[in-house]
Amino acid sequence: MRRYFLHCFLTICLLFFVGNIFAQVSGDTLLAEVVVTAFSSGRNISETPASVNTISSADFNRGNTANVLGAINNTPGVRMDERSPGSYRLSIRGSSLRSPFGVRNVKIYYNNIPLTDPGGFSYFNQIGLSNINDMQILKGPSSSLYGAGNGGVVLLNSMPGNFKNGITVGSVFGAYSLNRSFAEIKKGDSNSKQVLKYERIQSDGYRQQSAMKKEMIAYDAAFVAGKNSEISIHGLYNHLSYQTPGALTLKEYQEDPSLARPWTGTVPGAVVQQAHIKQDNFLLGFSLKNIISQHWHNLSTVYGLYSKMENPTIRNYSKTIDPHFGGRSSFSYRKSLGQSNELNVIMGGEAQMSFATIGTYGNKNGILDTLQSNDEIKSSTILGFVQTTWKIRNFMIEAGFGVSNYEVALNRVSNPGGTNARIQNSQLSPRFAALYKFRGNTSLYANIARGYSSPSTSEFAPSGSLTNTNLKAEYGWNYELGVRGKLMNDKLIYDASIFYYELANAIVLRKDSAGGDNYINAGSTNQSGFEAKLDYLMIEKKQSFLSLLKCWASFTVYHFKYNDFTQGGNDFSGKTLPGTSPYTVAGGIDAAFESGISLHATYFFSDKTALNDANSAFADSYHLLGLKCAYQYNSGRLKPEIFVGVDNLLNEKYSLGNDINAAGGRYYNAAMPLNVYAGLVLNWQ
Repeated sequence: MRRYFLHCFLTICLLFFVGNIFAQVSGDTLLAEVVVTAFSSGRNISETPASVNTISSADFNRGNTANVLGAINNTPGVRMDERSPGSYRLSIRGSSLRSPFGVRNVKIYYNNIPLTDPGGFSYFNQIGLSNINDMQILKGPSSSLYGAGNGGVVLLNSMPGNFKNGITVGSVFGAYSLNRSFAEIKKGDSNSKQVLKYERIQSDGYRQQSAMKKEMIAYDAAFVAGKNSEISIHGLYNHLSYQTPGALTLKEYQEDPSLARPWTGTVPGAVVQQAHIKQDNFLLGFSLKNIISQHWHNLSTVYGLYSKMENPTIRNYSKTIDPHFGGRSSFSYRKSLGQSNELNVIMGGEAQMSFATIGTYGNKNGILDTLQSNDEIKSSTILGFVQTTWKIRNFMIEAGFGVSNYEVALNRVSNPGGTNARIQNSQLSPRFAALYKFRGNTSLYANIARGYSSPSTSEFAPSGSLTNTNLKAEYGWNYELGVRGKLMNDKLIYDASIFYYELANAIVLRKDSAGGDNYINAGSTNQSGFEAKLDYLMIEKKQSFLSLLKCWASFTVYHFKYNDFTQGGNDFSGKTLPGTSPYTVAGGIDAAFESGISLHATYFFSDKTALNDANSAFADSYHLLGLKCAYQYNSGRLKPEIFVGVDNLLNEKYSLGNDINAAGGRYYNAAMPLNVYAGLVLNWQ
């Protein structure tokens, strides 16, 4: 481990020194930099002392626009799984170790609205490509400003950056009856901007019992409200229904990966039980930006989110209603203290509350049966934060902390007299960071942060299982060193970081023979890693046969180990943490021609991955290759575009979304083999 960590450190130093040398001989021409809103900075990425990656609309359009997996998995340190169409699992630096589905241990914001509920769960699958203009991903603990989540934070923005009035309609067709249809209307002027979106996706799926259907309608608007104020409105309704085929054993996976989980012994199969998830989500949020004075600004948000879900599984049938609401407000103070000397202070708070009811019944061939339990769950989170940034010429110091309180209470009303259980947790999360920016936009930064993640509602009280009031919050300190900059007259952009995270009371997942979830604290872990991304703009000539040629690559190397973990008489100390590939590589080439033709080639590699704590089972490594060709015709206001592409060109057999520590060795959820797609988009401006 020491040798591995030393190699990563030397790589960071090499990039830093090479960047500094090239900066002395490079020209002064600078490419436009990404502006980062993470940590409420509003600064260029070169002045942000944290590991942040941005995914733009161009990145999402590089592949099949029916889902967002490709663009997210091309980001170093970030991983999205799809156990079946519509069933997403998002992981940042291995944070999905405890997540059988959905998103946990990561805080998600949608236009400054907390999409993560007070119980720590996010229905990321309610978001489609139509809802995302750009995505910023903060890797590592960010609890000083955003609360719980050891993995990091995702900031989603749905409003177009380059706003132009117009209408967009399109469709994408692909293998296994895939069809995505969408429409967007944009209208605005200097005083208002309004966007109305509709999206519909359906697919029969590659595996048995894996059909999916999703419909979404969204409304986003921003209005000038006086000289110094702006009001934003964001509404989102989503209906999603997808079947869940269940995981396979290695033998079943090798014989026919397209099958759903079969009937075994006394446990029925996924088809017989009609296993699926049906959910409806409605979100409405309001934000107010206000310039109070020359130095003081305020951003405040209030929202409400209503979720309803039905989930027939192999073992039971659950019905959940989860309304929650909350708000966030931050005040920023910015003042110049002289030439290249600036002070910025951010302070504020966030509060959320939910009142969920969960009914668990028997599942008789997909039909609701006898009541097993009826729970009322109340959860709340309160966060207060403050952060100070002092910039002195090219040197920047940042310090802040967050104070949070999390509480969840369960009342099992189906039991005579009721059964009560409660968890309460308070945390202090400081963060310290420093950055020095050298000539030529080369930056070297370091940060230290304490992160935590309280047990989520679904971990404290898994559906159909006993409550576990002994679960403790996992927490730890993260140490990070990074460098980013530009070389070769700003044509080569690099961003690299190394980190070390020691986590205590790590929460891990256990699955019983019927697929039920149970969670325990797994002692301590040591998690170290290296992440890097390179972008090289080889050609950019607008009036030329080849107008654009760009190549890019990302690398992730992880060394995640249990430090001290004994469970059920088994000592897993020193074993590799399951569920996270120790080595991934992504890369690609983008080319555009004056004729309107564009070509995209993408590559992804994942090394073999441990599937259980004992490291006795592994998922094989695999290589993915994708190609896409598009043609756009510019006829003034109307800009039609057609495209065709292929995913998994090598026809690799792999599992995308493994069930970790599953009883009976049911780890594998097979992904699609080679598949082709095509689409047509009409833009009118």
